[in-house]
Amino acid sequence: GDMDAFYAAITSETAGVLLEPIQGEGGVQAFAHDNLHAIRKACDEHGILLMCDEVQCGYGRPGTLFAFEQAEITPDIVSSAKGIGGGFPLGATLVTEAVGSALPVSCHGSTYGSNPLAMAAGNAVLDLIQKSETLPSVKVRGEELLQGLQELVAQHPEILASARGIGLMIGLVPQGDGRELGAKLLKAGLATAPSVSNVVRILPPLNVTKEQVYEGLEIIRSVLAA
Repeated sequence: GDMDAFYAAITSETAGVLLEPIQGEGGVQAFAHDNLHAIRKACDEHGILLMCDEVQCGYGRPGTLFAFEQAEITPDIVSSAKGIGGGFPLGATLVTEAVGSALPVSCHGSTYGSNPLAMAAGNAVLDLIQKSETLPSVKVRGEELLQGLQELVAQHPEILASARGIGLMIGLVPQGDGRELGAKLLKAGLATAPSVSNVVRILPPLNVTKEQVYEGLEIIRSVLAA
């Protein structure tokens, strides 16, 4: 969030800015929308590219197809993977027409690019996300999960410091070792993703049900009580 440091880092040698609108391994930290607007403006003024890494935070997880949409900005390049294939290995790079004009056919390839099985998996995931109820449900289920976690933080301040997140990308911040907490949750039946920044990421499927959200909260509650 240090915009002065950001501006100071731009020189005549700067080619682009690469960021995650919501950091994953960084501990589910979201950029303030005002800062993203300022970064977009600075990139335009200096003629440099704005690139958004949405491998973890995009493709429906924030409650919109991509996280940058919530700030109402348009990056020049967006990377997308993981969620785009619903578990099948798949990735895609999205570019604006201006960037695309600098990438003629065959100048950039991939050994496994465009294989039929991956494309079929990607189409199936997109069909699910484009259903009218999918993204609104992500927002509602995410709000329920975050509210439940914040209540647990208030009940167990000696174990938990905070909970934060957007949509179904939520971070639970422990007072102690996040990996230890993650291991105890896994043993109790809940798979989480502790990050290198000691935040336990809770990342349910986008079609998680209300009942499953509360089942997960109950598992967390029981582990904290123990």
